Amino acid sequence: MTKKGVKQAGVDPLVKGKLVVKLPHERVDGLVASGQAEYFNPGHGRLMKEWVAVGAEAKACWITLAKEASILGREGGGLLSCSASSSWRGWAM
Repeated sequence: MTKKGVKQAGVDPLVKGKLVVKLPHERVDGLVASGQAEYFNPGHGRLMKEWVAVGAEAKACWITLAKEASILGREGGGLLSCSASSSWRGWAM
């Protein structure tokens, strides 16, 4: 898949070492509130309420979130859960 195709699927692979994905704002709010991610700041000072940046400490869940964003981008549904087996606490929503 080309980078353009990946962006159209709701995933912008890496920005400053963080995975950036587009998810429903309720999902983003939950990830941010739990401390597992942060709102994506594209650099113009305005946080994106439907885009989340997930750091390397949650790298075990990047694929799950990328798949979730892709499913949501294509079909409009399907929240997945991630349970990391490392020191990072996994999440399920």
